[in-house]
Amino acid sequence: MIRVLVVEDETPIQRDICRKIEQYSDEFKVVARASTGEEAVHLLEQIKIDVAFIDVNIPILNGLEVIRHINQLNPEIIKVVLSGYTDFEYVSIAFKLGVFDYLVKPLEKNQFDLLLDKVVSTFYAYGKEKKQNYLQNVLTLKKKTEDISSVYQILLLNIGACGAQNLDFPEMYLRIWEEINLLERMKEIFPCCEYHIVAGKKEAERVVFIEGLSIEFSVVQKIFLSINPFVNYLTVVFFQNTVEFKNIYEKYKEMQGYAAEHQLFCRSSLLVMPDQGSAYIKIARDERTDLQIEKIIAEIRYNLQYEKVATIIEKIFGCISAKPVRQQEIECMFRNFFSALCSRLPETNYFQYDQTLLEILQSYQSLENIMAQTKYLAEEILCPQSMLGRDKKTVAEAIVQYLETNYKSAISAQELSDVFGFVPAYINRIFKTFYDSTPMEYVQCLRIERAKDLLMRTKRPIKEIAAEVGYPDSLYFSKVFKRAVGVNPSLYQKRGQENGEK
Repeated sequence: MIRVLVVEDETPIQRDICRKIEQYSDEFKVVARASTGEEAVHLLEQIKIDVAFIDVNIPILNGLEVIRHINQLNPEIIKVVLSGYTDFEYVSIAFKLGVFDYLVKPLEKNQFDLLLDKVVSTFYAYGKEKKQNYLQNVLTLKKKTEDISSVYQILLLNIGACGAQNLDFPEMYLRIWEEINLLERMKEIFPCCEYHIVAGKKEAERVVFIEGLSIEFSVVQKIFLSINPFVNYLTVVFFQNTVEFKNIYEKYKEMQGYAAEHQLFCRSSLLVMPDQGSAYIKIARDERTDLQIEKIIAEIRYNLQYEKVATIIEKIFGCISAKPVRQQEIECMFRNFFSALCSRLPETNYFQYDQTLLEILQSYQSLENIMAQTKYLAEEILCPQSMLGRDKKTVAEAIVQYLETNYKSAISAQELSDVFGFVPAYINRIFKTFYDSTPMEYVQCLRIERAKDLLMRTKRPIKEIAAEVGYPDSLYFSKVFKRAVGVNPSLYQKRGQENGEK
């Protein structure tokens, strides 16, 4: 319902405006009427109003003063001026005060109906955007900006490994989500339903909030199947019960944990998370596969030659490709595998390789690429002298030169792997040894420093500067910039211009 205030001092005209508004649509309800500006201000302080129709020439306080009061009290109220004045000065002042429209009386029916149609569209579009912002703040800032009475069913979508810290460049995930075009897919599946799509705390995540409506599992399957062809692998968690707004952040964290615990290694999966009061649901395990893998891992006791270890790794991945295994179980198995390998080698500490191993197993790659990286790590441990034909520092310097030359383009971990001939996890290790950061962090610093220079020296639009330094998505650029610098790009640019004028 859209709650309306009509401010008009002539009773017959006031009655006619109210009648036209309520006859146009059941969406409108005239909840208050005022004949003076003072009365209007009093009502605005007492009653929740969504739209105010205001005459300019009213007693005590004129319509423009009422609008100024609305802007102080609640600027989100849609303000429409209905006036007999056509003077440009009145119109100009009204629009400077932020009115939605200015119609001249007497009102023509077609013109007024068109206005009401625009008011309805704007009201609901703004309301949806407002809720979306609230939901985004709850997820990313844990900030409950307002007590909202709505309840939601929640879908958590995660590309790649749920526990990963986004080893690949974040822009890669943004490109994948753009290609998926989740909004259009949701429109096809929910043409008449209100829903909100917001980014999770990680670039690989999207969270869908379906308002009010209780959806069937078959509908969730449609969403899952429509997205899955665009990704290597995807994990979707569906919580069947509705969640109140005040409990959204806690439920989101539970769903993240459930996804990390139950997701499958290098496979897409659709998971239904039970309520806390429900019986705990476990994904069926194939114990034969587990035993087979454990038996293969045991072969490490008798083999320290790289060729034989590589064969063992290939056998393990053969078992994984045949049967689904959970991500957590794979990580545990390979940690045991490499720990056993290192324990049989003098002066070799497994813990220096643990983070690299996790990065490999959690990277957004095909099963074949992850197997290749795992074998590469085994070769580094067993044959450290043969791994690098070039000096490590020379490699790190070459990577820096490549990043400084190509930072304006979309760079991915896989691209660096293709150019330099090492797996992404190994490139990270080499680079961090000499520059105390990953290539991703280094290129981000390059882009931010270049952006700061452009913002300080020029008045170019933020969108143009973002594209210039390698961020085609200006909203994402603003997010990264604020996280790095502490203020958003527009404020940084404004301060730079002010300092330049002094």
